[in-house]
Amino acid sequence: MRLDILMKINSNPIEKQFLREHSYWYKYLNRNAIYYQDFVSDMKEKYKLTTADKLNKISNARFLQGDSAEVLRSLLEKGETFDIKVKFPEVYHSQDLQGKEAIF
Repeated sequence: MRLDILMKINSNPIEKQFLREHSYWYKYLNRNAIYYQDFVSDMKEKYKLTTADKLNKISNARFLQGDSAEVLRSLLEKGETFDIKVKFPEVYHSQDLQGKEAIF
């Protein structure tokens, strides 16, 4: 396996765990580094880490109620992409994010 791919995987605990659980990926990654993107896509799909999975989790959260949740669900069903603008609370565990806006 190429050193840069190995370093990427070792620096990400989720990828490292996925590779341990799905060892057949060693064969592909040893043959050609181009398979790394397929590896990451497979990991995200199996661990439910895709953008759609994350948005589904958000849409089912308690803080989204009524119309907001329905709009989000309808957009997800259509497969549309969009940005969500949020503002972190003034009291937040990460001080560098307190009160700042973010786009997801």
